[in-house]
Amino acid sequence: MASEVPASAWRGRYPDLAGRVAVVAGDDEPVIEIAAALAATGMSLAVVSAARATVDHAIAAVETYGVAVIGVAADPAESATWSRVVPHSEQRLGPLDVLVAIGRPHARDAALAAITPDMAARRRGVVIEVGEARPAGTPSGDGVRRRLVTTAHGAAASDLAAAVALCASDVLMAPSAVIRLGES
Repeated sequence: MASEVPASAWRGRYPDLAGRVAVVAGDDEPVIEIAAALAATGMSLAVVSAARATVDHAIAAVETYGVAVIGVAADPAESATWSRVVPHSEQRLGPLDVLVAIGRPHARDAALAAITPDMAARRRGVVIEVGEARPAGTPSGDGVRRRLVTTAHGAAASDLAAAVALCASDVLMAPSAVIRLGES
């Protein structure tokens, strides 16, 4: 788990992420690992998952890094979830800088629809989709950097978390990028 890596190593690697705000949404186990990795960089987090156990474990992992975190047990694929989560997250944590949406493309759509317009209006933000690629590419050019992280079967959750932290950072400045883990 990312919590096994000292926060100083993560913060040293990604100093631009400290103080920023991320939303990590999905129902898969990587939610916990990704939330912990981003918290280790100094980011505040909102964690959204339909699975209460996933939210609870992610909160526990994030709290070890001393950053602000809120957890919401609700279906991230439902637009009604985001009508509550976005204003609450921004009020408690600040403007959302990074969205990590995990799952199949249709399950990521509600989060993207709710968060991306504000990022585009501010002309800054990073959207990281974790899962399979969309049939038609995701547009760029609105000030929002877009990333896709795909994994082959059996890719380590720690590798996925590290790839997401890299994608969230200003290290990759291109408008869009695709990272494939576990492929030769």
